[in-house]
This record gives sequence, structure tokens and C-alpha cells, in this order.
Amino acid sequence: MLDQYAEATDYNQQINDRRNKALSMSTKFLALTVLPVSLLTVYQVLKIVIYS
Repeated sequence: MLDQYAEATDYNQQINDRRNKALSMSTKFLALTVLPVSLLTVYQVLKIVIYS
């Protein structure tokens, strides 16, 4: 009974680790794609504000 519980806990831990790894990877990917776009947007807005 305890062995099964330990196995299940171990399995859950593995799944959580995998999920966290995937999450951090997608977060990095999002940051890499969203950051330049937002910087570009801010730059364009500033350009409009300065030149108008």
C-alpha cells in the first residue's frame, strides 16, 4: 500500500517537473516574441508623440 503511494507520488512529481519545464520554455518563448513587439510599439508611439 505504501509502496504504491510512493510510486504514485513519484509519478506525480515527474509529471509536475515536466509541466514546469514546458511552462518555463513557453514563457521564455513568449517573452522573446512579445518583448521586441512591445518595445517596437513603444518606440513608434514615442516617435509619433515627439514629431507631432
